[in-house]
Amino acid sequence: MIARARAWLAAFIALFGARPLAAQLPRRELGPVAMVVASEPVFAGLGVSGAFRLANEVRAVGTATMGGAGSHVVARGDAELQVVLDPFGKGKARLFAGAGLSGVTGPDGGGFLLVSAGLETAPRARRGWSVELGIAGGARLAIAYRFRSGSKSRR
Repeated sequence: MIARARAWLAAFIALFGARPLAAQLPRRELGPVAMVVASEPVFAGLGVSGAFRLANEVRAVGTATMGGAGSHVVARGDAELQVVLDPFGKGKARLFAGAGLSGVTGPDGGGFLLVSAGLETAPRARRGWSVELGIAGGARLAIAYRFRSGSKSRR
């Protein structure tokens, strides 16, 4: 029994202990976002997206957009936690998956669960693109350009 526990502990350390520290990645991200949601009616809008990295693989993301849905002006707010995967090692792109909540104003407004997956470019650079597909009141596409700052190693 103790040998099995040691094996699990060694596997855990091998998987999660060898990764770079969160201090090596920028902690804050902010930038413009364009979003389209295939709902009835279709929503298209522009806004701002911000993120705060809680750990190397986890970040909290908030998005506020304003646009049109049919003949109405609509505001949309999203809050999600994203888990950043690293299949490319120290590559130039990383996959992520997220879940959260989305709120929409207007005549067809309401709250929705948000599930998403996407790709971010240059995760260690000062800026980069992000493309995200998801579901939140309809199929959702968001494209963001984020400026990054504030790694712990600079303090």
